[in-house]
Amino acid sequence: MDLSSLPLYMVLAAVWLTLVGVVINDASVKVKLPVALGAATALVMVATGLAWLAAPVVVLWLVGVVLLSREQKRSG
Repeated sequence: MDLSSLPLYMVLAAVWLTLVGVVINDASVKVKLPVALGAATALVMVATGLAWLAAPVVVLWLVGVVLLSREQKRSG
């Protein structure tokens, strides 16, 4: 593993850890979908080495985190 690809692996790890947390917390599909799409895109990003895919991964991850926080606020 080259150290220049370390940021890609960090993005991959962040999205996949969030996906595991969303699944464990039994969040709605509305929350799981953007995080799962981000996780799949992150796998493609690491497998192909296309660093520009980090932007949509981070956007999908942020959307999922925002939706999760809103869902948690509503449920009390």
